[in-house]
Amino acid sequence: MTTEKLNVLRFNKMPLLFLVVVSLSISSCSTVRNAWTDFNAYFNTYYNAQNYFDRGVRQVEDQEVDYNPERPIRVHPTPAEVAQSDFEEAIERAVDIIYMHEDSRWVDNAVELIGKAYYYQHDFYSGAQNFDEIYNNAIDETRRQNAIMWRGKIYMEMEEYGAGISYLYNHLNSGEFDWDSQIEAETKLVLAQLYTYTEDWEEAKVYLQDGLQDISDRELRFRGWFLLGQVHEILGDYNNAIQAFEQAMDRRNEEFELLYYANLKKGEMMRNAGLHQEAYDHFHEMSRNDNFFEYLGDIEFHKANTLHQAGDIEEALDFYEVTLRQEVNPPSRRVNSRIYYNMAEIYRDHLLDYKMAAAYYDSSLTAMPDIEQMPKDFDVELMAESFGDYADLKTEVARMDSLLWLGTLDDEEFEAVIEEVREEKIREMEEEMRGQETATDVVVDEQDLEETDEIEDHGDSGFLNHLDRERSNRASQQFTAYWGNRPLVDDWRRGDAVRMAVQEGDTEEEVEEDEVIVDPEDADEEMAMQQVTVDIADVPFEEEDQVQMQKDLASASYEIGNVFFMSLDMPDSAAANYERIIENYPESDLVQQALYSLAEVYLSMDDTLMARDYAERLIDEHPGSMYAQRASERLDIPISDDALADTAVEDTTQKAWDELQEEFEDHYSQEYAEELRQFAYNYPDSEQAPLALYHASMAYINIAKEDTLFADLQKTKNSKQAEWEKEKANLESKRDSAKVILADTTDKTLSEDDEKYWKQWADTTFSEPDLSEYDPYKNAYWDSVRVVVANIQENYSDFTFNERLERIQDEIGKPDEPEPEEEEAEEPESEAREEELDYASCEELDREPEVLGGTDQFLRESEFQDTVNQMMLSGEFDITVIFDEEGNVIEVVYTEEDDPLGFMEELEEAILEYMQLSPPRIDEMEMKAKCTITMDLQYD
Repeated sequence: MTTEKLNVLRFNKMPLLFLVVVSLSISSCSTVRNAWTDFNAYFNTYYNAQNYFDRGVRQVEDQEVDYNPERPIRVHPTPAEVAQSDFEEAIERAVDIIYMHEDSRWVDNAVELIGKAYYYQHDFYSGAQNFDEIYNNAIDETRRQNAIMWRGKIYMEMEEYGAGISYLYNHLNSGEFDWDSQIEAETKLVLAQLYTYTEDWEEAKVYLQDGLQDISDRELRFRGWFLLGQVHEILGDYNNAIQAFEQAMDRRNEEFELLYYANLKKGEMMRNAGLHQEAYDHFHEMSRNDNFFEYLGDIEFHKANTLHQAGDIEEALDFYEVTLRQEVNPPSRRVNSRIYYNMAEIYRDHLLDYKMAAAYYDSSLTAMPDIEQMPKDFDVELMAESFGDYADLKTEVARMDSLLWLGTLDDEEFEAVIEEVREEKIREMEEEMRGQETATDVVVDEQDLEETDEIEDHGDSGFLNHLDRERSNRASQQFTAYWGNRPLVDDWRRGDAVRMAVQEGDTEEEVEEDEVIVDPEDADEEMAMQQVTVDIADVPFEEEDQVQMQKDLASASYEIGNVFFMSLDMPDSAAANYERIIENYPESDLVQQALYSLAEVYLSMDDTLMARDYAERLIDEHPGSMYAQRASERLDIPISDDALADTAVEDTTQKAWDELQEEFEDHYSQEYAEELRQFAYNYPDSEQAPLALYHASMAYINIAKEDTLFADLQKTKNSKQAEWEKEKANLESKRDSAKVILADTTDKTLSEDDEKYWKQWADTTFSEPDLSEYDPYKNAYWDSVRVVVANIQENYSDFTFNERLERIQDEIGKPDEPEPEEEEAEEPESEAREEELDYASCEELDREPEVLGGTDQFLRESEFQDTVNQMMLSGEFDITVIFDEEGNVIEVVYTEEDDPLGFMEELEEAILEYMQLSPPRIDEMEMKAKCTITMDLQYD
């Protein structure tokens, strides 16, 4: 309560007090004086409580709200956890009011203040109780309405969206109040936000529109309009979205970030509505606005994206590349990721260069921040993985195609081709050498070279002056002038030779063996050219090798088709790969699958006629296959009995496989994975067995990746690894420097201490940090993946996808070898029997034991009921105890898993001291017993 309001309240009370004083006798003066003192004490306490509360709220409101325009924003943002001590002071003083003036009609003020303070402290459970108390007990209807609104906010913070919707909807439509217009408007905004969490966009729109008509709070109004614009966007109503975002662009909007995003979203909606020129002009105007200068890189992306969506592909691609290189206010990480993604789309959809698309998708994934910062349908992880698979497969197909072609040539043609390849390699080497010589011919000013050594005082330029752009550029030019265009990596010359050989099929080990290493500075160039060879080890000269490579080619083509069809939703490209199998590899076992897949592809494109053509061909040519059976059922095409009679059909296996596929619609469930493993166990020799295990491993992987802990651990481990690599590079640099200093025999000025210091550095070794605690592949699902993959590799060595499984195994590791079990020393039979008979089980007793006096009495006497109340426990709880012949508890049996709430130690003490059970009896004989008793815990 402000000072002005408090003074007005005091002034308005004075006439009433004057009348009371005049009418009372002299003997009652002391009573009036005491009442006045209590009245002042009350308002002083409440005034201080309100002051602490207001100060805390101001600090909360001073915190910047981090808006994410890619997800529906909050009209009521979660309060920042600041000013906790101020809210605690407000609560303590308000509590004093309740205890000292419990009969006052002003107690409701204190209860409401406490509820709000709890809300700002994030103690939502306590806040909910306070607002429920106000609603149930307050007389003032306005205060009760306000309590409903605050209770709705708490439902939102506690993520109880369904309960919150039901609560607010019922109160708003019950007719119990003549609602205050402002409270009703804000309550509708809260309800609208709850609907956004359940993705009921139509209801969210209705309540946002209703609430915004009457709301007067400026911040709530602008946030509400922004959220309404997002809801219209989700519903595809871009024109109304534009109008809503324009409302949030009001110059009176003091939240600059929200104002910026409102401008940005308006342009996006114009683009989505097909108003490309208007959208481009809008973004261009934003880029010239000095207020938005820090966001220039992001705005330039939207200009490029507008050109992209308008179909101006070449200019858009150039614009994207320029934006990526922008040095003044470059794009944010989020926008960098989107630029790479859009460039990948251009290479995929317009240039049909899928390898480049794969590279850009991978770059997008690398640049991407938290996925929550990206658009809702941003599927870059799937695209990067799928196009990465495509690129690998396509490269392998091209390599095998070339090798097969070489294997079919006669000796003379073969030698001619190999010589041509060798000459091409020599030309490339000559061009590289000329390029290096040209680069090193650049004249370097001696003074400039001396300046590069002056790095002792970095000042504001950072390590090696990396923050001083002019110095950095000059140093880069000097480096290039001296070293040429060599890569910035260790052993770069040897690495170049290895890469050149690998391109033609050599492995790194083969290069080492042949010593095909070209160093233009250390070897005669002509000799180097003579050493250039072309590896032909992988060329399939024998018919058997050619047949196997044909099978591998068919398998790779089928995988490419599956990637296009199932992962990338590109049925035309999928069909082309399936048809390639039928045309080029007619003897392959995959022809049946290709025909069936073609029928499915054309069904997905609603081309039933083409689908039936391929299905009928499959049934005619392979009537007994499982794919023919599926096609028959799918398209209602009968298979003749004569055709079936001529073909052996594995009915049992096929039926089991089909039933398994029909039973499970969710192919990423644990149950489905277990059933697949069981199928492989039941039919280990069937053609479906390795495929079943493969699908089981994929199911486990998808389940494991859905765990949020997986993503967190993976991100942390990568970050820790990057930190270590950086530190290791610095340490290795210092060690190398130490070796150079010690090896410099001309420098005799080193003192004994300096020499010892540098020798320690030269002898330093570095061990990799133990990052096992951040290993994301540690839970039971990943263990299942390891076991299944190992099973496939051990029992199905020729399985089509083994190469992919090897990559998975390299990433997650192999199954741990079981440790040899230690043989436990056998106890003497007599001792074991004596321990076994130490107490009876509960089932052996004549009657089930009872807590003497009842559980309620035990809880009261032991004061454990206080713990139950504090922890708000409710429900039945089982506890196992061992008790003696008289019913005295002598031991409480539990494990850490039995104690998720952390109160067992306290309960154990209470049981041992206060609990007594009815004496255990077996045939009226007394003996110790072990029983589990059930306690009904209910907080008061």
